[in-house]
Amino acid sequence: MDPNDRLINFKMVAYLTGLSRSTIWKLENNGDFPERITLSKRSIRWIESEVMQWVSVRMRIPIEQDDSIHKARAKRMEKLEQQRAL
Repeated sequence: MDPNDRLINFKMVAYLTGLSRSTIWKLENNGDFPERITLSKRSIRWIESEVMQWVSVRMRIPIEQDDSIHKARAKRMEKLEQQRAL
């Protein structure tokens, strides 16, 4: 860690990334987000430069649309239409 790096709290991480707590947690568990630093039982921080680097990399990666969401929605709509037809 660079001595000039700041440790930032969750609110700042959420602000910088635009992500929710649950999304950050999922990304961390998958190893797809900078590792948190536990200062105490109730205090966690991230290294600001690592979070900013992660954001920078994510901005360069094209987002792939998840067709499974659309398929699930179409399936629900089809089921609703079938129920209405009865």
